[in-house]
Amino acid sequence: MITLAKIKRFRRFFARHRVLLSAESSLVWLVLVAAIFYAISFFVIPAAAEATLQKLCGGAVDIQSGRFKGFDAIRLNGIVMGEDSRAMLNDPILKADQIEVQFDLWQLLRGKFSVHSIVLSDFLLTADYNASSKEWNLGGLSFQKTNFSGRQIPLLDIQQATVRLRQKKAGITEILTTVGINGQIAIPAEKNEYRFSLETDGRFGFGESNLKGGFRLGDDGKQSHFFATGQILMPAAGILQNKWDMKDIKLEAVFDEKTIAIKQSGFSIGQGRAEFDGVIGRTGHCPMELNVALHGLTLSDRDDPGTLSYGWLLESSDTGFARFLRRFHPAGAGELDISITAELDNLSQTRLDGLILCKDISICDDQFPYKIEKMQGDIEFAGRAIRLKQIQARHGDIHLLIDGGVANFGPEASIYFRVTSDDMRFDDDLYQSLSAKAKKAWYDFAPEGLAETDYYFERMPDGQEKKEVSLKLKNMSAIYKHFPYPLKNLTGKIVLRPGELFIEDVLTNNDNRGQIKVVGRVLQREETESVFDVHILGKAIPVDRQLIRALPKKYGAFFDPLEMDEVEAVADFVVTVFPDKADKRFLDYSAEIGVEADAFSHDEFPLPMTDVELTATVTENVVLLKSFLAQTESGPIRIGKSQLWSQGADPNRPGICLDLDLKGFDLNEPFWAAVGQEMRGKLGNLGLRGRVNATGQLAVNVPKAECAANDLIIDCNDNPLTWNDAVLGRANGRLHIRDDRVTFSGFEVADIPLASLPKERLSENAAGVLTQIDPKGKVSIYLEDGLLKIGPNGPEQIDVHAKVNADELSFGQTDAVSGLGGDCQGHFVFDFETRRWQALVHYDIDQFTYRDRLVTGLSGDLVFDPNSMQLASEGFTAALYDGGVIGNLGIILQPDELPRYQLELNYDGVNIQMLLAAGEKMPSQGVMQGVAAGRLALEGDIGDFSTSRGTFETVVVDLEMGRQTLLGKILTAVQLKRPENFVFSEIDVSAAILGPELVFNHIRMLGSPLIFYGQGKVNFQSRQIDMELASWDQKNGSEKTILEALTRGIGSALWKVQVRGTLDTPEVDAVYLSVLKQPLNIFKKKE
Repeated sequence: MITLAKIKRFRRFFARHRVLLSAESSLVWLVLVAAIFYAISFFVIPAAAEATLQKLCGGAVDIQSGRFKGFDAIRLNGIVMGEDSRAMLNDPILKADQIEVQFDLWQLLRGKFSVHSIVLSDFLLTADYNASSKEWNLGGLSFQKTNFSGRQIPLLDIQQATVRLRQKKAGITEILTTVGINGQIAIPAEKNEYRFSLETDGRFGFGESNLKGGFRLGDDGKQSHFFATGQILMPAAGILQNKWDMKDIKLEAVFDEKTIAIKQSGFSIGQGRAEFDGVIGRTGHCPMELNVALHGLTLSDRDDPGTLSYGWLLESSDTGFARFLRRFHPAGAGELDISITAELDNLSQTRLDGLILCKDISICDDQFPYKIEKMQGDIEFAGRAIRLKQIQARHGDIHLLIDGGVANFGPEASIYFRVTSDDMRFDDDLYQSLSAKAKKAWYDFAPEGLAETDYYFERMPDGQEKKEVSLKLKNMSAIYKHFPYPLKNLTGKIVLRPGELFIEDVLTNNDNRGQIKVVGRVLQREETESVFDVHILGKAIPVDRQLIRALPKKYGAFFDPLEMDEVEAVADFVVTVFPDKADKRFLDYSAEIGVEADAFSHDEFPLPMTDVELTATVTENVVLLKSFLAQTESGPIRIGKSQLWSQGADPNRPGICLDLDLKGFDLNEPFWAAVGQEMRGKLGNLGLRGRVNATGQLAVNVPKAECAANDLIIDCNDNPLTWNDAVLGRANGRLHIRDDRVTFSGFEVADIPLASLPKERLSENAAGVLTQIDPKGKVSIYLEDGLLKIGPNGPEQIDVHAKVNADELSFGQTDAVSGLGGDCQGHFVFDFETRRWQALVHYDIDQFTYRDRLVTGLSGDLVFDPNSMQLASEGFTAALYDGGVIGNLGIILQPDELPRYQLELNYDGVNIQMLLAAGEKMPSQGVMQGVAAGRLALEGDIGDFSTSRGTFETVVVDLEMGRQTLLGKILTAVQLKRPENFVFSEIDVSAAILGPELVFNHIRMLGSPLIFYGQGKVNFQSRQIDMELASWDQKNGSEKTILEALTRGIGSALWKVQVRGTLDTPEVDAVYLSVLKQPLNIFKKKE
């Protein structure tokens, strides 16, 4: 541990040795100086250098470290410089690894800091240009003037420096170029004179570029002198959109604190050379007077090798001259001698004086990008004005003459520009140059050919503009989009101004095929309603395929089927073009058309027409037919105001709404051939012939909102109604067609032959029944009122109140029913699709004959119930040979089954003599008298008699018959006396019907002198009979069998009779049974 005593001992030691004490003092001072030198190097120098540089440049500076290098140099490491502290971190202007500054130590000891040289090595200098603010990052620095002692300028030694130029635009940083440089600046020469030498080091694509020269500083306010020579070889990528090499650079200038005077400045580019001289002020607004001469140079806004590109100027400047370049894009070869007078602080007031000699210049206006080439002539600059003096130019083989000028460059400039041509071609180049609105009009009219053109543009100082294009057509052609009929050999004049279009007597001559004239005007107004008045007038234009194709495509369904080879017609029309109502940006049109044709034919209605006259208005969506008149084989066709749509309710088919007026129109075979298969398909084989009157409105496939409904009246007058080629009857009366319904009013179809009824329209079963029934004769149908509903596939439903009159009808293949006459009337409904129908009918049949039996006064009601599918007639009445008949009839009609019938008859007072006489035409020996009453119940399938089942009961009283009847033969067989006539007081018969067979369950005949009981059967189909009878000589009505009669001891004589054979020749056998009498007496009751 060091104590105070120990210290005192050390001091006494050194006091005794003086030499050691002097060494101690020297060592202490040496350490102290070294510490101070070290502290200054590492703490004072970086901070002092940062402060000095920040004060010098006005920006932010950061130095990582610094130290003395010997006694006459300072080395600074990690130097970063920027506009401010933030920019210094993100976008530094200068980044150097090392800067070494050499100075004079003795001058420093005398209190003066004199720098001998500065060595910059491995540094990056970045110059950024902001295209939005039009500023350089270097502009953010504010370098202060520095007075070098004795006017000595230190030598600046640059080693492996990198200079980078960048551009910032829309948030994107683009590197324009990067160059590596070595060299020295301010190499001492003579008094106040210095040299410099800079050259590229081969990095970053630059060639052997160099710049050498010097400057001499003037004393006592005298001007300084600067001069330089060299060359700059551009990298392959170019700089600022230029790829030319600057060779033979020569620059000589003098300057002082107030001005810079360029005595000589020039360089060679390719085969041309640029020369500059003038004076630039350094104070105030920095006035500038500069003379520019460009000879043999090629100008362009693109970076083509060997051309002078001004594209960078368009992006970095907004002067009037830059705006001119930006809009017109001049390019090509020319000569320029011009003086520029301006203030650098306000380039918008730049004044130009001089001349541009155009040798082969092209321009393309952004607002009218129609490229004008090979311009030759003078462009004269006079102050703030420019004048184009009768410049000759071309576009391809089109010759142009340009005249114009600009006065007072700037926002209030006056501009006059005129381009004329005697042979302007309307081609794709011109189309691509037009505005969107003009392109729309071009597209609508598709012009082609040549025109004398006069384009005029004028802009007033207040910004108002005048534009006009005048076109004098020279045999041009055009096709209007919405009415694409070719317009050829057009002459006339068209004038266009902003929002205005004037068409003056534009005529077309289509090879002696009539004439078309276009006139009109279009005035588009924002404050008031726009005017659109354009008309296309056609006179005597042939109706051919070209005209048909000019109509809207959607009307192809109407016009394409025209048989053009058979059309001999011309048309007059007036087409009016107007804005679309839904969207004013688009055009619509309507066409008033009048047609006269000697011959006219249409595929879908190929009825040849002659003497045709037609007037109509055709629009984009509908054809408004005003009148149509034509002559045909069938008679005249007259159509009043009507409409035709390209798409109807069904968009796949057109819609029509016609006002027809047909008088005495013959529905002959050519007419039916013309109506087409669709209509024939709806009617089937049904047809109407003869002349009719048809008036009213006919609507097909049209929405009700557009055309209310069909309203067509057809008057028939004894017109044949046909099925195939057979006449079904003759029609009289009125048909009223409304929408999809046909109503009948006083309509009659007379003399309908039932034999011709169309069986193919019936079901298979119904057709089979009709074949079995085999109706013959004629009926007449009178429709008091009713309707027929028609669908797209033909008739759907009929609902009528009708009266049917029949005369001499017959039914059955053997005419079992014949001579039917009478009528029936009622309500009838039939659904063609479901085959369901219902009816409520009252019938009055005067008479008919059934198998030669006459029935009269048949009357009743017939009702059909579609729910039960049963046709019923209850309580019908009829007269039958002095008797009366009351009955019920039911017919069950089930789909896919044969109809079944149920018949019930009750009769009374029927004269047997008349009934049998009518059937067999008996001779006088037959039945003489008798009256029958009874009941018949029968059911079965209609058309199949074998299915018939039923019962038959009858009672006949006071029957008197002749010997030749069947009963007469039986009585003869039992050996009765042979009276002239036989009389039965009562005959009671009960039988079952089994198809063609009648099975007698009970036969009881009470007569004088015998009583008969029996049973048997008769087959009416084979006409066979098999019957057994028993007879007695007295009456006993309780016996039912022969055994019962025998056991009860009835009668005094007994016969058994058998009848066999056919109804025509029956065999009758009788057996006398009296031998049984005695044995049976034992069973006889005692009296």
